[in-house]
Amino acid sequence: MADPRKVRYAPEVLYEAKVVNIPAGGVGITVDELSYFKPKTVTLTGIGGEREDDVYLRVTRDTDINVLDLNMGSSPDITNLMNAHLITKNLLRVVGYKSVLRNNYPVRYNYLVEEPNGVERVTKPIDVVTVAQNVTAVAPVVVDLGVPVEVLEDEKVILTKITCEQVATIYDNFIIVDRDFDPEYLRLNTFALSGLGRVNNADKIWVTCIDRLHIKLDVGTSITDRGFRYTYEVHPLSDEEKEAWGLG
Repeated sequence: MADPRKVRYAPEVLYEAKVVNIPAGGVGITVDELSYFKPKTVTLTGIGGEREDDVYLRVTRDTDINVLDLNMGSSPDITNLMNAHLITKNLLRVVGYKSVLRNNYPVRYNYLVEEPNGVERVTKPIDVVTVAQNVTAVAPVVVDLGVPVEVLEDEKVILTKITCEQVATIYDNFIIVDRDFDPEYLRLNTFALSGLGRVNNADKIWVTCIDRLHIKLDVGTSITDRGFRYTYEVHPLSDEEKEAWGLG
């Protein structure tokens, strides 16, 4: 999971897409856990997985155990997230349960990271750019998705959408988002993403870059002519943001 402690330019909406093996017997497996992120707050804003009976995603928020108990047989499927708004100050944990073994179960969710007295997202974009690319690659290899974006002075670049064409039996390919000097700020399992045809309804993401945005594909299994797409916005960098983020 992306670490909210590494958020430099709050508020940001971070995104997680991963594949987990859920053990039999209902013992559960921790999909992810966030903790020790004060003074920031983390708000779970959406969560989803493949529609499947007898799979449960349970969310603990601070001391509220299983404040969400989601039967994924009633979910809108992996293509859409279920809305949530759970504000946490100390702990956010997502656990998966099933009575029988379930390998390669896709889960994804997003969450808002805020700082006390943080800045508001009020600027309008100068440009909105979409990058679309088909990739053929022989594993193992890491390839660029588009050209790295170098951010100009007094501007910021914000990654707002990202998706890809799914392959039903590939579980070890990952989209990597390098932000400024934070390598692998996000590492998203392509199998758990929403699918290329749904980019206009892509899950919320808001990752701010002041220096550089570099998106890559870590190819664990070879692919042929697979589509990838993402969108970023260029915004002016305000004096308020410079002060709040210690940019001088």
